[in-house]
Amino acid sequence: MQVLNSELEQLIYFRDTQHFVEEDLSSYDLCIQFSESFIRIFVSNHKDARCLYLESIDFAKIISESYFLNKLESIYHSHQFLEAGFWKSIRISVKSQNFTLIPANFYNENCKEEYFKLNCNFNSQSTLFSYKHSESEIINLFSVQESIVNFFKNKYPLKKPVFFHHTSALIEVFLRNNPNEVLPTVFVVAEKDMITILVKKKKSLLFCNNFSYQTPEDMLYFIASVMDELKIDNTSSKLVLWGEVFGSGSLQMPLVSKYLPQFQLGYRPNQVKFGFDFDELEEQRFIDLLAMIYCS
Repeated sequence: MQVLNSELEQLIYFRDTQHFVEEDLSSYDLCIQFSESFIRIFVSNHKDARCLYLESIDFAKIISESYFLNKLESIYHSHQFLEAGFWKSIRISVKSQNFTLIPANFYNENCKEEYFKLNCNFNSQSTLFSYKHSESEIINLFSVQESIVNFFKNKYPLKKPVFFHHTSALIEVFLRNNPNEVLPTVFVVAEKDMITILVKKKKSLLFCNNFSYQTPEDMLYFIASVMDELKIDNTSSKLVLWGEVFGSGSLQMPLVSKYLPQFQLGYRPNQVKFGFDFDELEEQRFIDLLAMIYCS
């Protein structure tokens, strides 16, 4: 593992030194996740879902969309393999608050802009995408700035990237978690400025949304509000935490254990294999990046 801190960015990366072979990229799946403040890269072997490479570059400040695109271009230009075009598959995930979930039975593709505008702001410079969760019969409708869509499409003209929202990866992996659990389970994914909360019971999704926050108390408030709205007993129902739960400004464990005694830390997706090079990677980190392999 390498960690690099500077005024502009933080870089964390892991590489499977034994199994990652750049000449074999055509056998690998490339997963890229981005938000306004980071880009993350996950490479896995398509054959056995072995994690071969993981990298996170967090931007210190985003000034404008053009700055973000220039930053992406700079990262691609200097990266050892990102500009390679011969991948087995390419998945692009956007982490944002611009999404809405619609029951598949009520969804009409011709009305997707109207659906989206009921919950989110939409502008003519954005592209709307939809992702269907076949098992749960849910459509995830989300937007991405057209300039960013074009950036990735231009980078990979030979292999069409598949776009989806980060909550789709979470829905897929969390609904596979203890499918026979009788009591509701609350899943929380914490980032440095955003918290995503999902609630499921058995194989049904009860809640999915994300919130901006500034303090650990804000995060706890959102969790408690969701549990209260769904009438979930915080003394008996399980709460699982993923993401940046130990960093500065994150949920402090004493605070969580005081109000949510049934909490536990999350763990890596069962389907993804890891070598010894990833031993220092915290189990609960990057769940929505790693779970991208469940989306297709």
